[in-house]
Amino acid sequence: CLIKKGPPLRMFPPFKVRCTGLDKKAKYILLMDIVAADDCRYKFHNSRWMVAGKADPEMPKRMYIHPDSPATGEQWMSKVVTFHKLKLTNNISDKHGFTILNSMHKYQPRFHIVRANDILKLPYSTFRTYVFPETEFIAVTAYQNDKITQLKIDNNPFAKGFLWKHYIWAPRLVFLCKAQNMTRGQNHLAFPPNHTSPRQN
Repeated sequence: CLIKKGPPLRMFPPFKVRCTGLDKKAKYILLMDIVAADDCRYKFHNSRWMVAGKADPEMPKRMYIHPDSPATGEQWMSKVVTFHKLKLTNNISDKHGFTILNSMHKYQPRFHIVRANDILKLPYSTFRTYVFPETEFIAVTAYQNDKITQLKIDNNPFAKGFLWKHYIWAPRLVFLCKAQNMTRGQNHLAFPPNHTSPRQN
C-alpha cells in the first residue's frame, strides 16, 4: 500500500468483506484497524523483499469506523462491505484521525464486527475479530515494483498522479465473515484517550 506525508491516500486495493450470520434486526458497528505484522523493517532488493533491520517505533493505533455504522444486520448482509474510504499516511503529526503507518514495514489489517447501536458502547459490547493473512502488506512511499505501478494505473480511479485513462475495475478478493460465537468486548476495541476515528470522506 502506498502512503505519503502529504494528503492521505486511500488504501489500494480496498478491503472488502461479506457478512453472514448476523441478527437481522440487531444493530452492528463495523470497524477496521491495521497492526504491525512483525518487528522488522524491509527493503526491496533484487526483485524481492528482504528484512533490513528492526522495526521503527510503532505508530499510534487508530480504529476506522465504517461510515454506514451503526446499521442492522440485515443491511450489512445485503451487500459487500467496502472500506474504500480508509486513508493512510506516514505523517506522525496527523491530527485528523487517519491511519498512520511506517514506510517499509509489514502490516496486517483486522476487521471487527461489534454488536452495538452506539459508538460510545464499543468497549462494552460483544464483538468478533477477523484476520485474513492474504491481506498482509508492506507500506511504501513509492512503489518498488513497476508492475505494481502499472496495475494501479490500470485499476485504481484515484491514481491521478500516474496517468489519466478510462478505468476498468479488476476483480477483487471479497472475504466472507460469519458472525458466530461473538465475545464480550476487550481492550483492543477500546479507543485510546483523545482518540478520533473519522468517518472519512
